[in-house]
Amino acid sequence: MKLLQELGERIEHAWRDKNFNYDAFPPICAEALRDARMPEKITPWDIAAWTLRQDALPTQQDLSAGFGQPPITIYNGSRFYVEAYFWLEGTTSVHQHAFCGAFQVLHGSSLHSWYHFDLDERVNQAMELGRLNLKTCEILDVGDVQEITPGRGYIHSLFHLDHPSVTLIVRTYQTVNYLPQFDYRKPGLATDPFYQEQNLIKKLQTAATMVRLGRPEADDLIADWIETSDLYSAFRILVHMRGLLGATILDETFGVERSGDRFGKLLAAARRRHGSRMDLIERVFQDQARVDSIIQKRGYVSDPDQRFFLALLMNIDGRDTILRLIQARFPDADPKDKLLDCIFELSQTRVLGSNLPNALGIADFGDIDLIILELLFDEMPGDSICERIAAETGWDDLEMVARTVAEKLEKIRKSAVLQPLLVK
Repeated sequence: MKLLQELGERIEHAWRDKNFNYDAFPPICAEALRDARMPEKITPWDIAAWTLRQDALPTQQDLSAGFGQPPITIYNGSRFYVEAYFWLEGTTSVHQHAFCGAFQVLHGSSLHSWYHFDLDERVNQAMELGRLNLKTCEILDVGDVQEITPGRGYIHSLFHLDHPSVTLIVRTYQTVNYLPQFDYRKPGLATDPFYQEQNLIKKLQTAATMVRLGRPEADDLIADWIETSDLYSAFRILVHMRGLLGATILDETFGVERSGDRFGKLLAAARRRHGSRMDLIERVFQDQARVDSIIQKRGYVSDPDQRFFLALLMNIDGRDTILRLIQARFPDADPKDKLLDCIFELSQTRVLGSNLPNALGIADFGDIDLIILELLFDEMPGDSICERIAAETGWDDLEMVARTVAEKLEKIRKSAVLQPLLVK
């Protein structure tokens, strides 16, 4: 990768001229990436081939591939390095950085979301409670460049729309002044994913073994543990157990009630310990359940337009922003018509080997449902919706019309897929 190694050397010299000032580094990197025009000169497959042909690679900065699938270090400088990140799956978490630099899209495209975090309470060094607000969202295409600044000024996420997506990044080594490097979960929880505490880790491993072995005392022991834990540890336990138990909070959130809910009992134990602080934690799990439901449905569709639409719903709450991004992706189409077309197509996409009625997840979704949804987008009140449906169908029984509209509205409002569209 001679071109990328030369890029690293040019950045090294330019930064040295600025006395290695960290504030100067992101614009230096961004300008160098734009000027180098790497997407016109190399492909992801050039990088893969180079990697496999080398007898000895440069020192690799992320051997465990914690970020990237995989990350490949191409150049190591005295204060920074250059990597290529391959992405096969869709998303990165909402996160901030303890380093600075810039990245460029080499292949594919990504949905880039930028957030602001309003802090309400600092629980400890590894957890904060607050409100996560979307500042802006845009689609990044091949050649686009973003500066990376450390700390809370650049809280963002990338959802990679293509398979694969590949980015080039030039970044410093870790800057301790900007630790911890928080991850964020909607609607407003910040945690340090790199915080390690040996008792918690070893207990999580032991609890996981007991659950996997089906030990009858496991749930009671874990609930007792939660009732003596700090809030951060309780959250980590719940995250871990949710994955192991196949948590039924997804069913609870979207209207299916089950008795003997194991995860629900652990949530109740945390609430007994931490009271109203659990309001936010439970909303975090509810949002994750919604996202998990959309991820499941996205796995059943191959049409790129439908996959793009579902990616928007996973990442954005708000119809206006979603319509703006649809317009950006499909400039020749009416965004509202495109949106309704995607919804209808999902309702007609059958899912083999699943108990889902279709890829939308709403049974018997048809023309009337689509009209109701469009009228909701237009913020039409319920009585006017009933009048419109009666006129469209020619039904004379107004009580039946009202009952039908009420049933369909309830399904629409409970839909994991459609919920983000009901917010303006």
